[in-house]
Amino acid sequence: MQTQLTPRVLRIQVPAAGPYSRLPSNLYLVGSEGTRKVLVDTGNGSAFDADVLRKLDDTDTVLLTHAHGGHARGLMLLSHALNVHKFKDAHSHNNRIKNSNDKGVKQGSLSFILDNSCITVQSKTSNALDSTLRVIHVPGHSADSISLWLEQEQVLISGDAISSHPFSSKLHPSHILIENLTDYMSSLKRLAALGPRIIFQGHGDIITNGIDYIQDAIDCQTKLSARILNFVDQYRSISSSQLTNLLLSSELYPSLGSTFDESRDRLVLEGTVKQHLLSLENKKLVKRVVDANGLKGKENVTQNQRNMKGPGGLTYDKIFDAVQNSRKKDWSQRVKEDGEKESVRALNQQWKVHEKVHPAHTWIDFSNQVEWGSLA
Repeated sequence: MQTQLTPRVLRIQVPAAGPYSRLPSNLYLVGSEGTRKVLVDTGNGSAFDADVLRKLDDTDTVLLTHAHGGHARGLMLLSHALNVHKFKDAHSHNNRIKNSNDKGVKQGSLSFILDNSCITVQSKTSNALDSTLRVIHVPGHSADSISLWLEQEQVLISGDAISSHPFSSKLHPSHILIENLTDYMSSLKRLAALGPRIIFQGHGDIITNGIDYIQDAIDCQTKLSARILNFVDQYRSISSSQLTNLLLSSELYPSLGSTFDESRDRLVLEGTVKQHLLSLENKKLVKRVVDANGLKGKENVTQNQRNMKGPGGLTYDKIFDAVQNSRKKDWSQRVKEDGEKESVRALNQQWKVHEKVHPAHTWIDFSNQVEWGSLA
């Protein structure tokens, strides 16, 4: 579905990228009528995305807000030469990479953009400046995440830098998916300093109270951190799994009802709890007091937990296997026009874009059975 949001921004919505993206993914075409527009993000490369992307013939520039598959894989479906821009991260080794297909025909190039750099949109006929997108590096959801500030309209295109789940007086277990809490909070504060009223997200609908929304996102994590620290002080020795259960029954999460998905939201919340524990550990407010069975690796659950059955009768073991299989399918297949499936490696080989692991699939480096105590 395509919606003209402002004179310079057209939103293209495509289906959600996976089980952790309940809301549609948003692509944005930036530029007024008569300009060579910039495409922000490309979707996950599904057959539906292909129909949409192949009709985009008035752009030769793509900006990726980050290199998760749901935002970058659609590159493989764009049929004409492109100039692709993304933030330079640890996997980016060159400043500019020229790109050719297997017959040596130029397909475009990949350039790495820097914080506070600008991408401009100009008229096709006069080269007059139409739009300026300023790059804002906002790590947290991923190390290479950026948001874009459209200067002429004072609009923020946020990517996944801010949760796409609405905030309210109650929290929700799926409020964030991040790989670094400290970076996430710093990025939110940086975006708040812009004072955006309108935010166009990577997923979901338009935010029209941008300043309040970002502040709510900051308050959400501040409240959660304080409640976790309170529980650690109260119980003296407690695991992340126990903390998750306590939080779900606390005043922070009242009346979840039908909005709560046991197999998905509990895992997301527990990942968030672990991020908070790591942050509190770095601040020397908590310490590890018991490391059950000496586990220091990436074991997330014990075998007994994996054999437990959820409300639907499925064991966590089967749920985890289903998530892993879904991940493998998402990562290893992409639908081309002729129906051929090709490896994600092609994204790396053809575009030199290294697809990053989504936080939902990143094991955090301590067991659920590690117990935590207060240093206060």
